[in-house]
Amino acid sequence: MLTEFFPKLKENIVIKYINKFLYSKIYIAVIALMTLLCNIFGFELIWYYCLVAFAVIFPTLFSEDFFPVIAPLAMTYSSVSIQSNNTETGTSLFVGPVKIHLFVIFGIILFCLIGRMIYNIITKKYFPRRFPSLFVGYMILGTMFLLGGLFSPYYEFKNLLFPLVAFLSISLAYFILVFTVDWKKVKADYFMWVMSAYGLVVALEALYIVISVKLGNTVFISRLDQYFTGWGMRNNIAGQISLCVAAPVYLALKSKRPLIYLWAPIFMIVGSMLTNSRGGTLTCIVILLLALIVYFVKADKVQRIKAGAFYGVVALGFFSLYFVKNDQIKELFNRFFAFKIGETDTYTITQGRDLTWLHGIDDFYENELTGVGFFRCGDYMFDNFATTFVPRRYHNIYIQFLAATGVMGLAAYFIHRGQTLKLTFQRKTLEKTFIYFTVLALVISSLTDNHFFNIGPGLNYCIALAFIEGEELKFKYQDKENVVAN
Repeated sequence: MLTEFFPKLKENIVIKYINKFLYSKIYIAVIALMTLLCNIFGFELIWYYCLVAFAVIFPTLFSEDFFPVIAPLAMTYSSVSIQSNNTETGTSLFVGPVKIHLFVIFGIILFCLIGRMIYNIITKKYFPRRFPSLFVGYMILGTMFLLGGLFSPYYEFKNLLFPLVAFLSISLAYFILVFTVDWKKVKADYFMWVMSAYGLVVALEALYIVISVKLGNTVFISRLDQYFTGWGMRNNIAGQISLCVAAPVYLALKSKRPLIYLWAPIFMIVGSMLTNSRGGTLTCIVILLLALIVYFVKADKVQRIKAGAFYGVVALGFFSLYFVKNDQIKELFNRFFAFKIGETDTYTITQGRDLTWLHGIDDFYENELTGVGFFRCGDYMFDNFATTFVPRRYHNIYIQFLAATGVMGLAAYFIHRGQTLKLTFQRKTLEKTFIYFTVLALVISSLTDNHFFNIGPGLNYCIALAFIEGEELKFKYQDKENVVAN
């Protein structure tokens, strides 16, 4: 903002070069590297203050828009280390006196972001219309988040706080980015670079866990409680990876050297498999297959040959390994589809969720209109995953909406989903399609997990929708310019 009141600041050599760095791909790489190092070595608080200074305060005062916040917003969720958030030792950034730092950091971020957003709205900067495309659907959905459980005997104050935070997780960043980024200048491939880097970082974190617990001759961790990063357990890791697998395929499609990028989804899927999360891994595979279908439809002959040869070699390598290490591979698949916890207990492929889903339906029948709220799911087996703030959930997005918010909540979700589909495909582009794969991954992975209602994955969801909105805004700007020209 200061550069608009004092234009000479734009020419200041220090400000100029910092801005050049903040808008570069090197900046994405630095954010990705620091996210990984923080997760391994546990110096997040120091990094967070640096991020606030360079990715929030500096752009507020000296950048043209809030574009530099996108990469940290997408990746910082996965920077929390087990040293800083260990359930066994009780060490946590989120409890006790240490959390005052997080309140300070979040306070500064919100003050800067919302302040810049209000400034842009008042000055009518960047955004040519009164409301974003998804405004109505989001408002209806948010209302039903807050009214979930209304008219049931379980509705109380705690039924407001968690739903509010969960809703803001999947919505707030979308509105902030829409109003604070100059989308005319944004290239869609920036999103692909960010998500590609993020997927590799999370896959490397998964690999690090495997190495750090010294598994010996086995690939999968036998005790599920060992698979914890500090910011999430194995299903969270695989869920985050699934959001990223399509991005490198787009970069390959736009490159004359596609093999530089096509290995990345395979590495991400391997990282997901290491977590032994079936829902997340299957989502990764589905999204990759969909992305490859688009790739082979849109690619030229040379790109198709290179991609076909590469994935043919990958498949051949897998089958060769299968025949050479037949017993070990079978053991891995047995663990993947019916793994053991401890020494004796074995869960089936549903991991007990079929019972949770049935109880969710029963809860829905208690109050079909608005559900029973978010704090009635008491049937999920892993009690230690629930806190006084974060409730147990039903591990299925549709059952969660039905049980917690009733038919009205599910209808609100369908309205929101309809608006996202309309925004994406009413003027379909390759960029919109690949960005939407991130949205689709969150929806698919939420069929067997809680990702849509977790605090964190919604950030990437918001960024994806903001980029789709940005692509649509480019059409709006073009239409407006054509009208003026005529």
